[in-house]
Amino acid sequence: MPVYLQLGISGYINDLQSPDNLHRDEILATGVLLCSVSINGLYKWTTLIKGLHTVLQQRKLLETTTQSPLVGHLIEVIALLDVPHFTLNRSTESLRIWPSYFAQRHLTGVQETSGLPYSLLDLICNMDSPDAEQRLRNWPGELCRELVQIHLWEAFRTASILHCRALRPATENEENSAVAGFGDELLEMKALAACQAVIDSKGDSFPGVPHLAAALMYPLFIVCLSTEQDTVARSLSRDLFSDVVKKWGDHEIRLAWDIVIEVWQRSTMQPGVCGLKLAEDFVAELDIEMYLY
Repeated sequence: MPVYLQLGISGYINDLQSPDNLHRDEILATGVLLCSVSINGLYKWTTLIKGLHTVLQQRKLLETTTQSPLVGHLIEVIALLDVPHFTLNRSTESLRIWPSYFAQRHLTGVQETSGLPYSLLDLICNMDSPDAEQRLRNWPGELCRELVQIHLWEAFRTASILHCRALRPATENEENSAVAGFGDELLEMKALAACQAVIDSKGDSFPGVPHLAAALMYPLFIVCLSTEQDTVARSLSRDLFSDVVKKWGDHEIRLAWDIVIEVWQRSTMQPGVCGLKLAEDFVAELDIEMYLY
């Protein structure tokens, strides 16, 4: 970890010790910035969320819906950083800020930071609930300003269903797949088609910058981990993800692709182990926390 980041975190921790500082909006912004810098540098960062949560509790910001636009935005960002299934090899327990605060409010419209509807985020953030897959399958969608948003949301919805299945025992997945009427490969193809549609619609809008890759990293990563060897979905996911990496990938998306390649190699030696579990194991060996969005 570079010296400037160590000093920044040290100063932030010192500020948390002063009751007067806890009431300053700047300390929330500083904590979020440090999380962001740490994520970009692939350093462990989730311990910083505890400090942010302390500030939220001290100011009782999670007990009211009346905040300034800045504070409201920062709370949303903190809640998204805290979503447990977006981080591989997380070293701290999730505080479940989104399910306990935002999901209870049933907000409508699109969340600014993620570009996803609040109603979809409510489901994604409860991915480990028993009825999560059913609720994701039944999600009706929301109105949008651009058609490409529909494709992005569909990529996340279908990838999240695959993610739900990866979190459950295989026998339970077989039952859910039978009830749903479709298996993993069809879902994989749907998610890949949605990702391709986003690229076809917006690829020229992001020359040389990682915004498009960042937006698609989560669905592409989850789909790739889900695919089986020697399937059409595996071949298509390989072509699509590698193309995104070549055109728009920064070091984070490149690492995500490296993890996928490693998981595919390990799965040939451990065919009964879930791809998500293999990814968690590999990220743990790298001794990092990998944020997927």
